[in-house]
Amino acid sequence: MPKRYRAGVIGRTGRGNYGHGLDRVYLEMEEVDIVAVADDDPAGLEEAGQRLGVERLYADYREMLKNEWFDIVSICPRWLDQHAEMVFAVAEAGACIFLEKPIARTLA
Repeated sequence: MPKRYRAGVIGRTGRGNYGHGLDRVYLEMEEVDIVAVADDDPAGLEEAGQRLGVERLYADYREMLKNEWFDIVSICPRWLDQHAEMVFAVAEAGACIFLEKPIARTLA
């Protein structure tokens, strides 16, 4: 039996949204289950849950990472203002990271 992977999605409706489809890519992968979605915008969160067929919805990605276990988490927002915090939180949770570009504002 092939391994199944548990995926989480972090989006920010109105602040980079869900990137360039980093949330939907898992829908085409038979071995991946999207377990939960986080978005601090209630309407965006509800829409993402419906689009991805996910029932576990979180207004705060930190709560999602505390309450769920993932193999991989997509950090989807295109805005960079929280990329670093999100990356560190996902890494501390022990999951692999699929990050929307750009990763940072500068090379420094």
